[in-house]
Amino acid sequence: MKESWRDRVDLAKIDDETRYRVLDYVLAKVGSYRELGYDRTYIYRLKTRKLRVSDSFLKRLLDFLSEEEFTRLVGSERKLEALGILKNGVLDYSLVLEILNYALKDKYLLNLIAKWFYENVAHQIPRVVTVKKEHVEKFEKILATRAKKTRVDRLRYLLKALDDLDWELTPEKLEEYILELYEESPHAARHTACTLKLFIKTVLKDSTLYNSFKVPKTPEKLVARALTLDDIVEVALEIEHEGARAFFILLAETGLRPSEVYSLTLGQVDLDSRTIIIGKISETKRSFLTFLHKTTADYLKEVYMPFREEFIKKYEPCVKNLPDFDLAAWKTKFFPFKEWVLRKEIYGAMDKVGRRFRLYDLRAFFSAYMTKRKVSPLVVNILQGRLPPREFKILQSRYLPFTEEDLREIYERNAPCVSKYL
Repeated sequence: MKESWRDRVDLAKIDDETRYRVLDYVLAKVGSYRELGYDRTYIYRLKTRKLRVSDSFLKRLLDFLSEEEFTRLVGSERKLEALGILKNGVLDYSLVLEILNYALKDKYLLNLIAKWFYENVAHQIPRVVTVKKEHVEKFEKILATRAKKTRVDRLRYLLKALDDLDWELTPEKLEEYILELYEESPHAARHTACTLKLFIKTVLKDSTLYNSFKVPKTPEKLVARALTLDDIVEVALEIEHEGARAFFILLAETGLRPSEVYSLTLGQVDLDSRTIIIGKISETKRSFLTFLHKTTADYLKEVYMPFREEFIKKYEPCVKNLPDFDLAAWKTKFFPFKEWVLRKEIYGAMDKVGRRFRLYDLRAFFSAYMTKRKVSPLVVNILQGRLPPREFKILQSRYLPFTEEDLREIYERNAPCVSKYL
């Protein structure tokens, strides 16, 4: 027998006032207490609130209601709680996904969901495309007519780019990724950009992603607009989401790549010693260590970390049952938020102050700021990860005229500090 919506209602979640409201509505609808199958005295005591509407009687009342009537009487939030979809004010994500997957079987319902999404939500969410194995297989077929070396090279560049981007493509991530590659190797950046362009054009067919980055040709086209500390402080003050604000501050104060900061784990950030240890990320991303200002460490301890813990506590029950979700890894992330959410909040703040720039431009800002303060280019390169860790250790043991503590002192004396203006 097919399950009814009534069978999914958790009667224990329905409060007394709502129970009486349902009773009054049903009595008005049926016109006589006799239709309910109970005697007059019992119904009278219920109507005068001298008796509580029991679970068994409430279940009987639901037989006289349609799902739409139940929704109106209970309210959408109470109904979701009664159905077990909403728990402590938070949606059960895994159950919502089950419902959406079931909707795939009903084309009419699927069209309604799609219509609602495009009318109410689509404009608020940045373009995010998840690349799947099938997409790569299709790309391989498209390359089948090319020379063997071309096929091998194209696939190699594509797979490496997808791994670096966690198989999720957004306009901002694509643009910044090409900038990162260009900083390390213009040759690799150009070939990767050409490959991504071809993949997006022939497989994904997404004009937004395709036009979000250019194939690099000359350094001048990649130079960021000059930023000042005042510009950055102004944006930071406008960011309301504490996770986005902390992310933005670390980008500005360390000059690290956005992908490096977003990938930080709790174990890599020592707020007591005010040190961030990154180590080797990949062949094109090599940061060793950097530092935090005292005011920044204090802000992270007193404001950001409580915000982060509350976020984890609130959403852990929702995400722990999601398929293919690594709960343990998520809980160790220094920034457990979706990257596009952080970017959306930051760009929104930029628009409020009337100054838009790429997050990757903060890397150029840090370098220029330190250079103006006559900090050695070698120090800047070490802090920003332009030297492989192995090479840094060789320099430190043989040729480097300063220690890690010397680096810390240089950083604290010269690095930009946004947190002290908050």
